[in-house]
Parts: sequence; C-alpha cells; structure tokens
Amino acid sequence: MTASIEIRRVRDRRALRAFAKFPWRVYHDDPNWVPPLISEQLKYLDPATGPFYGHAEVALFQSLRGREVVGTIAAFIDHRIVDHVDARVGGFGFFEVMDDYPVGDAYRLYEQQSV
Repeated sequence: MTASIEIRRVRDRRALRAFAKFPWRVYHDDPNWVPPLISEQLKYLDPATGPFYGHAEVALFQSLRGREVVGTIAAFIDHRIVDHVDARVGGFGFFEVMDDYPVGDAYRLYEQQSV
C-alpha cells in the first residue's frame, strides 16, 4: 500500500495552495478545530512573504495517492536557533495526514531514502 503513495516537494503556487488547504479535509468534522485564514496561511508559507524564511530554510512536502493529497509535512532549519544553541538542529511541522497509517509511514520511508 505504501508504494502507491508518492512524496513530492511543494514547488509551485498550485501545490502551495493545496498544502495550505489540506487541513480542512483532515479536521472538517472536528468541532474543536479553529481553521486559520487561508490567505494568512498562504502568506506565511510563501518564501516571498513569510517572515520565517528570512532566517530559516524550509521544505514543504505533500504525500499523494494518485492525484489526491493525503498528507503534508514541513521540514526546517531555523538558523537563529542553530546559532543560539551552537548545534545542528532542525524541526518539522504542518504534519497532517488522513487517518491512514501508510501515509504517515511513507514519510518515514522517504526520509530513510533521502539520507
């Protein structure tokens, strides 16, 4: 089942928009979810306008099953933190997946193949 999931880096405006809107699919039935404004998310995630990009390297990824987005994740290196703690550290966020174990596992396998 994992083989049918493809991990792609977000590289264009269309993929960025799909990345920003994906949480609506995951949380649409959750009465406690407070959705962000899509326009704010797009500004934050866009390297041209997002303030985080001024001091960090960010890579956004989507998992797709066919043409359907089924997960998202962002990997980053915040150079301010690296300089402050004097260590090579990074992090991740925007990790959203459908209730589908193979989707989450595909990110683990992708990371292992990328090292």
